Amino acid sequence: VNLHGNQTKVHIMKPDTFDEAPLISDSLKANRIVVVNTTGLEPRTAQRLLDFIAGSTYALGGDLQEVESGVYVLSPSTVEVARDSKEENSLKGLLNWK
Repeated sequence: VNLHGNQTKVHIMKPDTFDEAPLISDSLKANRIVVVNTTGLEPRTAQRLLDFIAGSTYALGGDLQEVESGVYVLSPSTVEVARDSKEENSLKGLLNWK
């Protein structure tokens, strides 16, 4: 992906174990966008991994968004990820937000 003249890499990762959590965080630390698919992990392991990468994302000033169940996009602070307004409105209805 070419953003404002800079070459940005998007990493797509489907971790097999929790041990891959630091690799995911390192990619984010290197200002890469990371798509993480946790659907192949045992639920407790997936939650541990998500907690780890969420903490890393917060510490680095980035953003973490769930795309669909078990699939997340992590973006560095220099990248803004926007949701489709239709999807955002359906989420608000689902969660009873006004």
